[in-house]
Amino acid sequence: MPDLDYIDPGVSYLLGMLVTRGRMMTASAECRVVIHFPKALLGGARANACATDGRETRLHFVECKLSPLSLAHLSQLLGYCRVALPTEAWLLSPDGVGSALSSLVTAYARRDALEYEWPERRKPRHIAVARWNADSRSPDPAGALPTGAW
Repeated sequence: MPDLDYIDPGVSYLLGMLVTRGRMMTASAECRVVIHFPKALLGGARANACATDGRETRLHFVECKLSPLSLAHLSQLLGYCRVALPTEAWLLSPDGVGSALSSLVTAYARRDALEYEWPERRKPRHIAVARWNADSRSPDPAGALPTGAW
């Protein structure tokens, strides 16, 4: 195991979530780490931290916030994504997308601000941002960034 020279608040939070709410599920060729969130907060959302099938490992990040999504929230997840290179990444909040983040992507047409990986001969991978709809227990496609993310 590599030596860790620091543990920032984000890493501490993730480790705490894995220890207190995480569950390892294994099937024949698949291994998942699932973190359960309280239903009262997000309508019963679950985040798959890792899924494995055969020879390929897929990492998915789901960041859930209780306030309108801001540029700071995007920056935090973008940093994690550029280091870990997940297959998919979502930034969700029941309060939706804040005005600064929405303006950056829509009014200023900076969709590239959501990108974190640029695989050869494939579309860039980006963070999908949306309002979490607690009633339907899913992201709201009407307010998703970039448009058509869901």
